[in-house]
Amino acid sequence: FVTKPYNLQILIARIEKLLKRVYANYGSNILVYRGMKFDVAKGNIQYGGEEQVLTKNELKILHYLLQHQGTIISREKLMEYLWSSDLFVDDNALSVNMTRLRKKIEQMGMENPIETRRGLGYLLP
Repeated sequence: FVTKPYNLQILIARIEKLLKRVYANYGSNILVYRGMKFDVAKGNIQYGGEEQVLTKNELKILHYLLQHQGTIISREKLMEYLWSSDLFVDDNALSVNMTRLRKKIEQMGMENPIETRRGLGYLLP
């Protein structure tokens, strides 16, 4: 919450503080799923001797699914997590990001990494 009139330096400091808090949740740990190593801090995945670099949204999707492994995550919940703003985001944007993430994982040799449950959402079994 910022009151008006606002000081630009205070606004920048608050934004930096918020960004640090958001990205601190990523930590510097490595998560492992079915032999795939996911380096949250570096934003890459390794499997079968191959490595793929993830985009910001791919990173957030995979991290969220890993945190909720075994639970079906609705498209709405994922979209809210990725784009937590009131701006309109095309529903297809999530599909495009999910397709790219799956393709990167499958290129390394892992089959069926993320399941789609029609009408329900996505699942990392």
